[in-house]
Amino acid sequence: MTIVPIILAAGEGKRMGSDKAKVLSPVLGVPMILRVIDAASIPGAEQPVIIVGHMKEQVMQELGDSVRYAVQEQRLGTGHAVMMAKGYLYGKTGLALIIAGDMPLIRRETVISLAKAATGKAVALLTAVLPDPTGYGRIIRDKDGNLLGIIEHKDATPEQLAINEVNASVYCFDIETLLKSLEHLTSDNSQGEYYLTDCVEAIVKSNRKAVALRCDDPSECMGANDPQQLAECERLLVGRL
Repeated sequence: MTIVPIILAAGEGKRMGSDKAKVLSPVLGVPMILRVIDAASIPGAEQPVIIVGHMKEQVMQELGDSVRYAVQEQRLGTGHAVMMAKGYLYGKTGLALIIAGDMPLIRRETVISLAKAATGKAVALLTAVLPDPTGYGRIIRDKDGNLLGIIEHKDATPEQLAINEVNASVYCFDIETLLKSLEHLTSDNSQGEYYLTDCVEAIVKSNRKAVALRCDDPSECMGANDPQQLAECERLLVGRL
């Protein structure tokens, strides 16, 4: 089965306070995007596609021709970022594996489990239960635990904000389903952005099979958005050694 890894690396990362592209910030001496690329190198995976934007020259110089690139000139959301990679998906069957480039703690074994969960389904996504879910999209389930959708923090109601199961921004979509969903994606939300999570919701509403796989180790889903979070990622990674 073909798996096309798509790694999102176009963000500005202003909170990092660095003159370096955020995804190039080192975690124990290794740029964190390289750790993500390694985790995405699962059986069946093609050469990854890196979505670049802000400081793209830095990222492309670091990674060279070991990967493929798609450029997101305007940062209009995660769905918009994935749209930039459509040319690498047309005519293919299999899975599109989508991961944020600032998740240096994600394990390859977890990605493999997600890909297995996605086999024969429209989409599988990774979730985590966090003591402080601030800023993350919340996982909405029905009373039987089935996935209903994901609501972004900025668009959530007070009741939804109380949910502590969050979207980890790691997805495996059936490629054909993803391409069709992207065609209908709109920016009709408070941020005026194209959310990849809306593709998940559209899949659920059309009664296609969607699975939310809860990660046993929530730290794998941690993003590094500022120096404090980067230091915490290093501390947790040392603990694995």
